[in-house]
Amino acid sequence: MMMSHFSCPKEWLKFDDGNEQFTLLELFAGGFAGWHRAAEIMATCHVKWASTLAVEIDRCVAQVYANNHVNQMYDCDDPFFREGVSLKSGHVVGSQLFRGSVLHPGFARLMPWMHRVITAISSPCPPWSAASEKNGRNHEDGRLLVRVAAVMRFIQPEAIVVEQVHTFREHEHFKCVIDTFRWSGFHLAWETIEDLKTIAPVVRKRWLGLF
Repeated sequence: MMMSHFSCPKEWLKFDDGNEQFTLLELFAGGFAGWHRAAEIMATCHVKWASTLAVEIDRCVAQVYANNHVNQMYDCDDPFFREGVSLKSGHVVGSQLFRGSVLHPGFARLMPWMHRVITAISSPCPPWSAASEKNGRNHEDGRLLVRVAAVMRFIQPEAIVVEQVHTFREHEHFKCVIDTFRWSGFHLAWETIEDLKTIAPVVRKRWLGLF
């Protein structure tokens, strides 16, 4: 939703030759699919999306996402993931949802590796928020962002976009997160603080980063 008021400068699209297709990997997908909406806006800039793979651990939230966007939903408790049955990436098309942890290796088996991947990350915000104890990586939810940053070393997407509360930038553990992305091969190329009040009757500031 936050990208709905942005235009798409041509210099952002140097990777696009008009023919390549991309997959959106949406981690911590939530129920409202904000990054899915952002991908729809990018499609107006001639970015071609072949598929979307969303990952969400909460069953109820995942069902909301699935009801609105998904062609196929997989659960980490399915025998498919316990028995090691292979799935050819060519079979994965359209919108998919993996109901499970972003650290569960199962979702990687659904990745359509023949497409270039863009990863979107919106991890839990309380550990980074001024409205909480701001315990960052000292909280299990805060460590999720660090661990997902490390997982990117395996996924190696074309680009990574991260959304967090605006106080994330000043948090004492911010550098730890950035360093982990760097260890995975990704450098922070662009960042900004956006306030949702420009498109909605509410003040909701968010840090956005592009790796």
